[in-house]
Amino acid sequence: MRTTRITVLALMAAIAVLALVGAASASATILCTNSGTQGSPCPSGQTPYTGSFSANGSIKIAWNSGVIECSEASQSGSISNSGGIGKNALGELTSATLSKCTDPYCNAAVATEATGLWWDIDFRSTSGNDGMMRTMGSVGYRFTFCSGTIFKFFCSYTIPSDEHTVHGGEGAELVLSSMGGVKSGGGALCPQTVSFSGKYTVTQPSSLYVHAY
Repeated sequence: MRTTRITVLALMAAIAVLALVGAASASATILCTNSGTQGSPCPSGQTPYTGSFSANGSIKIAWNSGVIECSEASQSGSISNSGGIGKNALGELTSATLSKCTDPYCNAAVATEATGLWWDIDFRSTSGNDGMMRTMGSVGYRFTFCSGTIFKFFCSYTIPSDEHTVHGGEGAELVLSSMGGVKSGGGALCPQTVSFSGKYTVTQPSSLYVHAY
């Protein structure tokens, strides 16, 4: 009986260890960029990436009175950890701006202002060169409509944590399919929620790959 008990306990311990190893390897991600011929842990010709991070693109904001189109949008920050065994790649965004936005009320340009930013980011691999970039924190935007008239008014929104799809490669892309914004200021003309969508092209680094590790 004692031998059987020891055998069962040993088997249970082995299963627990295998589960932990499997969980670690399943969540492991490495961010890589084209640079030299280093290879492992990145594919040949790539090296793990840490450093500046920036992306430019355009954003549409679904509104109850139409769609606000911002032809210039940018994100910037840094990647502090390229990832590794049992962990995702980590970083932070320190700037997220919108400009050249249309006004659905007065058919003119709308003034925008970022009112605060706190976004930690992490990356996890999904398949091939691609992955997800998760934002943890929030950013606020204030939109001023009909700014050249006596009907001028503003609406403020906070965007909480969300995820962007990453298509890795030269000029990697960040895709926002539907990122929700919650009203944090403004009057009755401002809807309670709005939806952000759009696409960014990563400019720094010039190539970015999200690999499973």
